[in-house]
Formats: sequence, C-alpha cells, structure tokens
Amino acid sequence: MRILGILAAVVAFHLDAMTDFERVYPPVIQTIAASETFKGDRHGAFYGDAVAVLSDGSKWKIHPLCKEAYQKWTPGDRVNVALRKDWYWFKREHKFVMYNLTRAESANVMIVGHREDGLRIATTEVYHKRTISLYDTERYMRVTPDGRSELVEHQVYCGEKPVEMRKVLVLSDGSVWVIRDHLNDFNLGLRVYIGAQGHPKKFYDFVLITGDEREAIYTMARPQK
Repeated sequence: MRILGILAAVVAFHLDAMTDFERVYPPVIQTIAASETFKGDRHGAFYGDAVAVLSDGSKWKIHPLCKEAYQKWTPGDRVNVALRKDWYWFKREHKFVMYNLTRAESANVMIVGHREDGLRIATTEVYHKRTISLYDTERYMRVTPDGRSELVEHQVYCGEKPVEMRKVLVLSDGSVWVIRDHLNDFNLGLRVYIGAQGHPKKFYDFVLITGDEREAIYTMARPQK
C-alpha cells in the first residue's frame, strides 16, 4: 500500500506541475474516443490487451498491469502521451505513458497505431552547432649535434570535425522540430507522433515517435522558433 501511495503522489505531482499544460501544449492534448481489443503484435504477443483509441485516431495498447485502472477511464477523458522516465532494468516494450488529465491517473502504453491524418516527415536538414580541431602526432627520429638519436614528436593539424549534431524535421502539418538523438532513424516519409513531457522550462520537452509496437523509436525534440 505504501508503494501505491508513493506512485499516486508522483503522478499527482507531475500533473500539478502542468497547471497551464493545455495552454502551453494544446496540440498534444487528446481525448479518449473509444476502446478496442488488441489482436496481437507482429510477434504474436499481447493478444487481448486493451487499446485506447484517441481523438486524433492514434491507438495505444495498455500495459496489462494498468488494465484495472484503465477500465475506469471513459470517452471524453483528456489525455496526453509522454516518454516513460521511471527506471527499468530490462528493455522496455511499453516505452510511453499516457496521463489522464481528467482523473489525475496514468497508464503505461505502447503505440500500435499512428494518427489518422498521417503526420509524416516532409523534409530534413542536418547541421552542427560547433566544430573541434583534429590533430595527429607526427613522430620521427633525428640525430643531435653530439651524435645521439632522439625521438621528435609534433602535432599536425588535420582539419575540423563537426560535433553536437542536430537535425531539423519539417512535418507534413508545417511544424518544424529540432532533434539531437537518433538522427538516422527519423527520415523522409516516416510517420511520427508528437508527445510532451509537461515541463515547459526544459529546452527539449517534446518527444517524437516513429515506428510502432515494441519497435517504436523516440527522440526528444523542441519546436523550431
């Protein structure tokens, strides 16, 4: 019971911190539209689990341990999706969490269907924030005036290496996003979903998701001003 109390307090704290959540992040607030029964993933697992269908058409499979809480949720409840941040020893299958803003509750989820409008990556551009100078060490032997051999070393400039790489993604809805991780996984034509962590003061507070089921890939993102 103590553990459940602590978890409830954590959820309540997270939601209390989002007093102006709908004002700050209006695009990521959805409502529950319906529930479905999952037919199993591409590996044949999770058959029979509950699926939340949101107002944007996206579908999210509910973690079996969260089923009891989810069964009390009803159409019209306001929700948003975020990246799970709690510590876990094994590789996650349910990488995301759905916060029910109406009930101050949450459920761990897996994306099994993207938005109906087919939000996709329209264009991309990679850039770097700075460069570092590269040097190589050149070594050779020379004979000193007194006849001794000695090793001589000196640095040779080899050029500049770009670091702190970033990628700009222009989505099919016209929005522009900057990401700094998994640059090679977010490419032209891929479908994406936008979630938010609910911490407006953090620079990279949104999460972009591509792919689905346990193969879904995510990266933190910020809107390009």
